[in-house]
Amino acid sequence: MKRLLYCSGSKVTEVDPGELPRLLKARRGFLWLDMLDESPAETERYWEQHFGFHPLAVEDALSESHVPKINDWDDSLYLALRGVMNHEAGKLDMPLAELDLFVGKNYLITFRVDDVPAVERTWQALLQDDRFVKRGNDYLFYRLSDEIVADFLLLIDELRETLDYIDDQVFKSPNPALLEVAFDTKRLLLNLRRVMEPQHDVYTKLARGDMRLFDRRSRVLFRDVEDHYVRLEGHIQSMRDLVTSAVDTYLSLVNNRMNDIMRALTILTAFFLPLSFLTGFFGMNFFGPVLPFEEWTGRTAFFITMGIMVGLPVAMWLWMRGRKWM
Repeated sequence: MKRLLYCSGSKVTEVDPGELPRLLKARRGFLWLDMLDESPAETERYWEQHFGFHPLAVEDALSESHVPKINDWDDSLYLALRGVMNHEAGKLDMPLAELDLFVGKNYLITFRVDDVPAVERTWQALLQDDRFVKRGNDYLFYRLSDEIVADFLLLIDELRETLDYIDDQVFKSPNPALLEVAFDTKRLLLNLRRVMEPQHDVYTKLARGDMRLFDRRSRVLFRDVEDHYVRLEGHIQSMRDLVTSAVDTYLSLVNNRMNDIMRALTILTAFFLPLSFLTGFFGMNFFGPVLPFEEWTGRTAFFITMGIMVGLPVAMWLWMRGRKWM
């Protein structure tokens, strides 16, 4: 799917993509060409015919295997960024899609395979707000970048809610399912960090003014986006520390619970150990003597033995309580 916006003067118009060659030759205003899930072969021919991009830039844009980066081709910039896709709230997955951009003096091209809501929001804002047209193509690119980083902030908020749930449940009901959620969250934060660091570097280069395509006014805008990525990296690092702390707490609680169980079993064993010795030694033959030792199996011996068997566990329990073992 191709769609084209033409911005000139104070007007923004959505036009037929077939008008692209004529509008490029006019060199008035600026264009935004958005391409979603287009055939790579057809897209390569289309770009070579109308824009003449460098083959290496086209090859990068049509492949989905590289990290965020920026290349300066003198008259245009190529950027590979990552944006947040539509996803089910609360689901621990990696809803990131690659977004390839070409930025020139009078055009912006966005190419993607998956839907990125930030692109649609910026498209609708451009149709409704003439400030985009008055401030130029660089401001449009800034607004798109700002919408992308805003989606990352929302994703961080969702992960923070998951962390709050882990913190609440780790003391109430620690279980293996909770540990699985914690490890999934940690894995997702690690993957986000791998994306954020190179994407942050992209906007650091833009904010420093290394690209001749943008002037001093544009650098101020990109510094704002760069600040957002600094905040994001700080949030990700602090949340990773919280997840690690929650996992350590979970393992400590499980170990303490296991120690309590082992202590209870040890105490129970200690109670029955002397009783087992008594019953094993005497055989409990109170009702029929085998040898001529009637005093060992008489009524008196029976009550003495029963007293010992009842009193010994009580005495052991009081002794363990006094030593604070229970």
